[in-house]
Amino acid sequence: MNNVEKAVDLLVNQGLSLSEGELAVRLDTSGSAVRKVISRVRRKGYAVYLNGGKKDSRGRTGASRYRVGAPTRKMIASFYNSFGHGEAFHSK
Repeated sequence: MNNVEKAVDLLVNQGLSLSEGELAVRLDTSGSAVRKVISRVRRKGYAVYLNGGKKDSRGRTGASRYRVGAPTRKMIASFYNSFGHGEAFHSK
């Protein structure tokens, strides 16, 4: 299983939300390689989001985390409009 397949398994099949560091450990790679893997996962059609870390009671910001979610209507519209298909997909 390559790193892209492993990332899909972790984020999609297992539904995990992981930081760059956690993904790097699980994929046995570096942080910069994780960003490349996530880019490849996105090119496979998965909506991978990087959510900013939340602040704890002491005001410290936690690590940002990757997760898979549903694409927004705006994202889908942007995709179709970027390829000039805007109205072509509407039924008459």
